[in-house]
Amino acid sequence: MSLFRGKPKISGMIVQNCTIYLYTDECGYCNLHRSDDLSFNKDKTELPDIKFEHTRLIVENKSQNSYHDIDMDYLSSHLDQMDSGFVFRIEMKSLIHSIGFNMDRGSYLKEKSLQGIFDLIFYPGNKLEFNNINLNIDQQPFVLNGNIYFLNEPVSYDLDIKTKKILYQKATGLLTQSLLQKTSTYRYPGAF
Repeated sequence: MSLFRGKPKISGMIVQNCTIYLYTDECGYCNLHRSDDLSFNKDKTELPDIKFEHTRLIVENKSQNSYHDIDMDYLSSHLDQMDSGFVFRIEMKSLIHSIGFNMDRGSYLKEKSLQGIFDLIFYPGNKLEFNNINLNIDQQPFVLNGNIYFLNEPVSYDLDIKTKKILYQKATGLLTQSLLQKTSTYRYPGAF
């Protein structure tokens, strides 16, 4: 009906078969322009549902030496408002090529599958919170809890990851290359 009123509202967006490359150089220049007046306002915020199908997302930050590369077979996001923030309901099936916070040390989850349905709670200008997220990482069930704090510079976080009955080799395969080398001298015959 908004189309007939002359003020169309976008209720959903589908991104298919593409690569999104977000790059920040050593001087802080970023190829994604962010508007300074963009803010989350309870009365005005109406973000569309977003779906990514067969889309690769690469986020590279040279000044922080970080590199994230995710191949999303499917990712669906729906936004719900709450009193003090927003709930993102996410369903995803993806392949992680790299999650690297300091590429000198290597990347986590290299060439590992990631699948799950979960909620993220965003408190604008403050933090992103996730509680009891059930994810299958490399076909192994994990439960994640944590927060990402945006008020701190640099951004800080706390993270709690749990799983049961995982083979030692499978667990260490989720680590960075430098951590994998340090743990490769240890052998553990079964699951822990």
